[in-house]
Amino acid sequence: MARKISLVGIYFDGQKFVRTEVHTVDLDNEAAFLNKLAAKHNMCREDFAVFDCTNSFPPAARVEAVSVKERNKDLEEGRLKVFKCKDCGRFWLLYRDEEDWFTERDLSVPKRCVTCRRKKGKGEKSYESKN
Repeated sequence: MARKISLVGIYFDGQKFVRTEVHTVDLDNEAAFLNKLAAKHNMCREDFAVFDCTNSFPPAARVEAVSVKERNKDLEEGRLKVFKCKDCGRFWLLYRDEEDWFTERDLSVPKRCVTCRRKKGKGEKSYESKN
């Protein structure tokens, strides 16, 4: 019998970060399930935060609650920006220091999420020069 795990996700609902309900899934199907859950909540998989709350739900619940609160605070204070991918339409995250990296190199901030940049570039540069 496959081992089951319980997961809670954090996603951006268009205005703020919120948590999903608890999901119990087979460990063998975890990756496929997380891809579907991220897509359901219109998030790029790389930016969809997930917490395993199988054996310690109260501590895990506190951790994810703090994470939701911290992400919302970062968003309000401008340390975090949420973009919508121009290809897939999913939300993806960019912290100020990441944005500064592009600016320092005179590059535009990407218009695509990490997944779509990988698909588009296939190893090539995944960002566009401002010039």
